[in-house]
Amino acid sequence: MNSVTATLDLLPRLLASSDVGVAHLDEDLHLCSWNDAWAERVGITASSAGGPLGSPLSELLPSVALSIQSRMSQLLAGETLHLEQVALAGPEGTSYQDVILTPLVEEAGVTGFLSLMVEVSDRGTEREALERSVLTYRRELSALRDVMSVAAESLELRDVLNRLLDHVLRMMKSKVGVIHLFDEERTVLRLAASRRVRKRILVEIDEIAGPFQLEAWPTGESEPYVVPGIAEQLCRSVTDSMVEGHVAYVGVPVRSRGEILGLISVVGRAGREFDEGDIALLTSIADQIGVVVENARLHRQAEQLAVVRERERLARELHDSVTQSLYSLTLLAEASQRLLGSGDLDRAMEYTGRLGEIAQQALKEMRLLVYQLRPLVLKREGLVGALQQRLDAVEKRAGMDARLLVEGTLDLPAMVEEGLYRIAQEALNNALKHAAPRSVTLRIEADDRHVTLQVEDDGRGFEPAAVKGQGGMGLTSMEERAERLGGSFSLVSAPGHGTTVRVDVEVER
Repeated sequence: MNSVTATLDLLPRLLASSDVGVAHLDEDLHLCSWNDAWAERVGITASSAGGPLGSPLSELLPSVALSIQSRMSQLLAGETLHLEQVALAGPEGTSYQDVILTPLVEEAGVTGFLSLMVEVSDRGTEREALERSVLTYRRELSALRDVMSVAAESLELRDVLNRLLDHVLRMMKSKVGVIHLFDEERTVLRLAASRRVRKRILVEIDEIAGPFQLEAWPTGESEPYVVPGIAEQLCRSVTDSMVEGHVAYVGVPVRSRGEILGLISVVGRAGREFDEGDIALLTSIADQIGVVVENARLHRQAEQLAVVRERERLARELHDSVTQSLYSLTLLAEASQRLLGSGDLDRAMEYTGRLGEIAQQALKEMRLLVYQLRPLVLKREGLVGALQQRLDAVEKRAGMDARLLVEGTLDLPAMVEEGLYRIAQEALNNALKHAAPRSVTLRIEADDRHVTLQVEDDGRGFEPAAVKGQGGMGLTSMEERAERLGGSFSLVSAPGHGTTVRVDVEVER
């Protein structure tokens, strides 16, 4: 789920308001959705000619649209616009509204706007509620965007969970938290991630045994759940270091497709109280963590199945080809030894010649099997397909403009394909982890004797001389791979000017 999807999932909470006028506009300020309060203030109805859906704001609210256009540069920079005491003519006379326009910002830029209206006469109470709603909305959206950004990276599940927990604690203004996941039988909760928990406490909460009455766990958005063995120990981890005051604990289930996969727990210091908004935020994040956990499990199961099938296939081929060749070699060697012992040198020489022929054939078959052990995605999709699959699954999900450009016909040896794939993968990983680019372009140019791979991003860049010899960012690995292919490796980068990785390889066919 990307940030746009997260936005649409959270929007109904605001649209349900009966006092605050709420509308969702696209990036061109056309109406996408609205609540009754907003429609009443603007003077539109579902029976309006053509319907209000898709109508430009300039037609619905000309005076407001004029003010917005004059400050469009601020909005596109992510700033929220406040217009006070805007006069709106309605069937019952003129009303005065405070109008707030909040940009919906993705990594690629502003993708829409949230329009909110409050009656001036009621703005004391309603404006406070409105500001709280906007703050909660943007807080949840920011948290979910962070969650999806981390989840899109190719990391081990434990690393992902620890990084997601960091985001959770920052959003919850807390320092202590853990994530537990159920075992396959769902009878034991096992510690999967933790932050700022004392070692002796970690030992005590490493495994929490049931039985657990999962049917009693909450299903709503603002319902916490307490597993005593976890809550008590986590709170002790904080209170031991405090002079006075109590601590607050909140735990919510980690779920995916209705199934409870675990529990995320957060502890606040003295004076910290978790309200309904905090719990709703934690629940939203926990649901996304559930998707990450489920995807990781499915991916692991698929990998295990693929490995088993590959082993079975290789075992069959080894038995049918190489094993038979090795058996024949053994028989011929034994026969040659007997012939030499009996003095039959001519037949012994004949058997020795056949030994060499069979050994060469076995070597060829072994090389073929090694070739078949290259990455499954390369075998299945080829170099271009494998790289496009990577861009679609990782870079585009992270919100980048990711493009793959190919010139020429690629008919490369397996070793060259795998080497270029590994280099491109390392370069893309570096851009994702360190450069924060808006776009990345992968180019492949090939002819009969030569192939060039280039990975270019518009990220923050760096000074190559400053990291030379430090072994970071996989630069040495990429250079060594290029050398093993008999090619050349180059890197061009500068702070604020992105990075370009290029590999040139002469191809022998």
